[in-house]
Amino acid sequence: KRLAKRDEDPDADRVTIYLDPMHDHLTGAFFRVSASGVQKDAALFNDSWDDPSWDAVWQSAVGTDLQGWTVELRIPLSQLRFQHLDRATWGINVARYVQRKNETTWLE
Repeated sequence: KRLAKRDEDPDADRVTIYLDPMHDHLTGAFFRVSASGVQKDAALFNDSWDDPSWDAVWQSAVGTDLQGWTVELRIPLSQLRFQHLDRATWGINVARYVQRKNETTWLE
């Protein structure tokens, strides 16, 4: 569990949640938490570019036990741009990075 400043990528295990609230496959946001609780977020645009200067207000908590580590995220809807519809479709994906294996696993 390596520490780093907020919005930096520590050389450590981490989980990233990607949200596409407009479901346009072009814009959105990601929220990343490392095993030591370091947070990173960014606004996404043009499908594959990000703006790390965007700083949302959100919370995370990390726990460890003999099985490994877990993370909980609380992302207020007020931090995201989305259409206020009775029924909406959002895009979501999750990536897990295991540092010792240099391996990323996607939910897809």
